[in-house]
Amino acid sequence: MTLSVAVDVFAGIECPQGIKDGEMKTKNFVAFIVWVTILLAGSPASAGEFASHGYLLASIGEADTDFRPTISDAIQDDDTAFEIGVGFAFNPYFSVEGSYQDFGEPTGFAGCPPEVFCIAIVPLSAEPVEVTGWSVALRGAVPVTDSLSVFARLGFLSWDTSARTAGLNDSGTDLLYGGGIAADFNERFGLQLSYEEADPGIETVKLGVRLRF
Repeated sequence: MTLSVAVDVFAGIECPQGIKDGEMKTKNFVAFIVWVTILLAGSPASAGEFASHGYLLASIGEADTDFRPTISDAIQDDDTAFEIGVGFAFNPYFSVEGSYQDFGEPTGFAGCPPEVFCIAIVPLSAEPVEVTGWSVALRGAVPVTDSLSVFARLGFLSWDTSARTAGLNDSGTDLLYGGGIAADFNERFGLQLSYEEADPGIETVKLGVRLRF
């Protein structure tokens, strides 16, 4: 399969509601994933030296949240984020990961967000909003050295917001994508630095650890 054909196949897949808005934004990223798949399919690396295995992952960093649950309400702020999950590596290049993600408690504005001009006089209230989610993603890695690799993740995030104000309570499932760099210090322990986005309007930068079992 050539790269152009593969990209056309991916572009023709019907996406769930809420994901179509980010389809054009992620087209180049999907093309990159396909390109990596084709490249690694012809790689001469020996799979005999690699044993499939599971691993635990945990990371902490910062989340930038900026989206509107309704036309008159908004969640806009930065806060500490963390992720805890498990993964399974099929070979040196591909893994699947599932995680619980906490994006902190960014500020929610109910009634009239700061950048919106309100014709009517509407009371503005600000309160912390708990933003959490569950994610599942395919991870593709390209080794740079024996201990260093770059990786990309593509999957879905099922997210939920919780607050006292009804208009700030929302949930949905959207595309999750990102990448980073990973360093393995031995056969069991490694570190990684990653950047990810989720289409509702959540961006994270995290430093994490991976522990093989």
